[in-house]
Amino acid sequence: MAPEAAFSTTIAAFDKFAQKGFDAKEIELVFKGFGKARTGFMMALESQQGEPIRSKVVRLTDATPLQIGRITAPRPKRR
Repeated sequence: MAPEAAFSTTIAAFDKFAQKGFDAKEIELVFKGFGKARTGFMMALESQQGEPIRSKVVRLTDATPLQIGRITAPRPKRR
């Protein structure tokens, strides 16, 4: 997903929340994974359309799993 696609999808979700009367007092965002979609979402949240949601965010957490010291594949035998 390109950042532009994630941006437009996020803006559409913000609009749908506003139309449905979504009214939360506090919002906690949990990010999982890296990529262009994450960047697009953050750009949408920081934009003017994201202001109603951004003002209610109380916590931003990164739950991306990281592999440290992973096992590598064995090397092929030389003949």
